[in-house]
Amino acid sequence: MRFSTRCRLCDRENARLARTCAACGARLDRGPRAVAARFLLSAILPAPVRLEPGRKYRIGRDRANDVYLPSSHISRLHAEVLERDGRWIVCDAGSKNGTFVNGERVLDRALADGDRITAGELEVLFIEATAEEARAILDGRHELLVGETRRAVLPWEELAGDLDSITIPEIVHLLHHNRKTGCLEISPPRSDPVWRLYFLKGALVHAEEENGEQGEPAARAAFRVKRGRFLFRPTKTTRLTIGKPVLALLLSETNAAAQPDDDLP
Repeated sequence: MRFSTRCRLCDRENARLARTCAACGARLDRGPRAVAARFLLSAILPAPVRLEPGRKYRIGRDRANDVYLPSSHISRLHAEVLERDGRWIVCDAGSKNGTFVNGERVLDRALADGDRITAGELEVLFIEATAEEARAILDGRHELLVGETRRAVLPWEELAGDLDSITIPEIVHLLHHNRKTGCLEISPPRSDPVWRLYFLKGALVHAEEENGEQGEPAARAAFRVKRGRFLFRPTKTTRLTIGKPVLALLLSETNAAAQPDDDLP
């Protein structure tokens, strides 16, 4: 099954969320639709967020938010999505870098089906779904609905920041989901060694510590760095010292960190 919108002018089938026809450029009219549910979708979210009337949904980099977006470019409380007078709206919450809807900076904007809410370098989609589409979303098949746009948008070529507002595993997760190629350099404070993680189309292929450690041990140690700065920039490496999938490596490190220390009294 593929959800799509057909152009009434040239009969071309377009992506479900397309606003203009890819063949003739005509504006697409999806016509009246029986909306059964509304969602916020993004590849950075572990699951779709279903919007319920009467609730307010917070967006930001604080883990307590309903929509948690791990990025140093996003405020702790960046924006809010809520229902007002029968319409769902997004309101900027005084964020430093602003909230955008379909590329336009807004303070308060009513949302329409398919609108793209951008905070920092990450994108969240507002979806008004029919009953059939809602079932697909809840079954984890929302790629049928949004296609390639389900991936969070990362327009930057370089990314830098402090580890006070984002963790190394969160950055690795972003690079993996956005299939980035380049080097993530991690610089702890003082004279601690610098770590470098190399990615090829989102796969973590090599890790090294400037004093010599390489491969999975170096990657695991880098994941545990809590303070300092990070810089990601496009580059390539021919070294392949890591064969385990990124998510499996992250999960195994998380599980290891959760194990009790038997040596403690």
